[in-house]
Amino acid sequence: MKKFISALLLLVLLLTVFTGCDKGKTDDPVTPTKPQIKKTDITIVDNGLTDYRVVVPSGASSYISTAASELVGFIEEATGVRLPVTTDGEEFSTASKVISLGKTTVFESSGVKLTEKLRETGYVMQRRGNTLLINAKDDNGVISAVYDMLGYSLGLEFYSYDEYVLEHTSTLYLLDFDLEFIPSIDMRDIMMRSLNTSYRQRMRLYTGAGYGHWITFAHTTTGASEAKNNGSDLNGFLPYSVYGEAHKDWYDDTHTQLCYSNAEMRAEFVEQVKLRIAKNPDGKYLMIGHEDNFDMCLCDHCKAERDLYGGYGGQELHFTNLVAEAVDAWLADNYPDREIFYVFFAYQTSQEPPIKRTTVDGKEVGVKDENGKYIPHYADLRIRKNVMVMYCPIDSDFSRDFSETNNTTQYTQLKGWSDLYAAQGLSNNIIVWGYSLAVYNYFIPLYNFGTYKAHYQFYQDCGVHYIDDQAYSSSGIPCFEAMQIYVQSKLMYDTSLNYNDLCYDFIEHYYGSAAETFKQYFDFFRAYYEYLAETKSINGSIWQEMGKADFWPTEVVQQLMDYLDQCLADIEPLKETDSARWQLLNDRLRRERLTPIYMMFMFHMNELPHDKQVEYLADMKIYTKKYEILETRESARDVTTLIETWEAQIGG
Repeated sequence: MKKFISALLLLVLLLTVFTGCDKGKTDDPVTPTKPQIKKTDITIVDNGLTDYRVVVPSGASSYISTAASELVGFIEEATGVRLPVTTDGEEFSTASKVISLGKTTVFESSGVKLTEKLRETGYVMQRRGNTLLINAKDDNGVISAVYDMLGYSLGLEFYSYDEYVLEHTSTLYLLDFDLEFIPSIDMRDIMMRSLNTSYRQRMRLYTGAGYGHWITFAHTTTGASEAKNNGSDLNGFLPYSVYGEAHKDWYDDTHTQLCYSNAEMRAEFVEQVKLRIAKNPDGKYLMIGHEDNFDMCLCDHCKAERDLYGGYGGQELHFTNLVAEAVDAWLADNYPDREIFYVFFAYQTSQEPPIKRTTVDGKEVGVKDENGKYIPHYADLRIRKNVMVMYCPIDSDFSRDFSETNNTTQYTQLKGWSDLYAAQGLSNNIIVWGYSLAVYNYFIPLYNFGTYKAHYQFYQDCGVHYIDDQAYSSSGIPCFEAMQIYVQSKLMYDTSLNYNDLCYDFIEHYYGSAAETFKQYFDFFRAYYEYLAETKSINGSIWQEMGKADFWPTEVVQQLMDYLDQCLADIEPLKETDSARWQLLNDRLRRERLTPIYMMFMFHMNELPHDKQVEYLADMKIYTKKYEILETRESARDVTTLIETWEAQIGG
């Protein structure tokens, strides 16, 4: 009885605290409505008939082919009519009943222009008479435009790879489109294991070969980071295993980082860059990324460069400028039509921008000009227009805005990089490698609910061109994966959207008849995190260890379990009326239930009756395999071993 009363009091206390919690920034402005685009009296499909066709360029890219396939496929699903796809060669005419995708002769002769403000993936969608013109500078933007067109015309909305809505109709009218849409963040991606190419495209993420037009990506200078993971450093530009014996002076004392001041090394580095470019004819971005450690070259020449250029970040910028200058001269002679963007890492040692600093009240701060902009450390700093920085706010508290005290350092760093580029009239030169994972525990979500919007708006204000958000690329996760992808994708595309509205809309469609209970589960989780923040000082750092027993008392874990068990009860009637839908929802909910099951086994196993131990372990085995949940933490590959350990403990 005493235990019961204690538990009851705890829950009362928690619920009291919860009522005062911020449940995901509910003070966000109301979600703006889509532009009201009027119907015309022109029909694309009318009672099983169509005069329309889709026109694509001669030699259309795979992206345009995808856009055409998705357009005709969803129109057919909605109306029963499949539009033919033809290759262009005709001139524009307002009388032509065509939907033109990409850089067709129809578009080129129409007089419609792609302005600079559209950047890479912004698009135009314009009706001229009977003709609908859709185009973007980057063909990825055309795919997004097609999905938006279908959203306006047929209510198409993707919630995950296996959940979307689409209106069915016998008559499809051409809408009076006159749009220039510019995404809030021009290029967007999320490093999540479940995101294949098709799923990425449907969520308006950036796709391409490999990592999406990347010739090299991440830690690439020596390949030491790759060697740490799989034993091979041959993906690096200058692997020590190849060059080290003859050129020890090209490397730091650990043989993992380069000596950036070494001219002989730089000459060979340039040659290796040329080889990579030649082997990747479609590549656009080339990353010069130092390895994943703090071991930089400490020779006198490197120290002198860092003193001159304003630290590690300034030295890497200088090195990248020199490489870009040499390679661009070679490109002009050999590949005059190619433009390469060279990306260096602002990561670990090089996060600090090369700005002038002074000491105020014993604290080093950046010096600003009369306009409040940071001043370069090196007065003659020049950045080539095709040199980009990838900034990594790895030590941020992602549960708080960047303007808050916990993130002062990261706020200043990104503003500094932004000001350096802006001072030279350069825009769209900043990439952010963001983070939305807890590296120490994949089964318990990161405490960052409700802050995506604020972070993306800050990146947008800083002129960020590209976001690559690192999530769970090495393993599936049990909790909120599809919702995380949906919310992040929508907010990167349009930061004016409302976080809560997106979450609840997702839950309505993804969990169906269990939605109302799942909303309670989600709100309880969010509120409990606020409680932990107040009482246990947890934060949204990716280094936060959420797997502590005192964070998750039995009563709380049981409450989470009860919500999900009720969700399973909510969908039970579907078993008789729509067995396929029941199976889909059942799998989704049982996947989510792995989080409280994990907590129960980790912290309260001995409190579970044996039949529950067996039931929960069976689900753990089935659904970790089904959703490729391989790890409990980064690079661990330990789920199978953990399950085997539990199985031995409970006796099968």
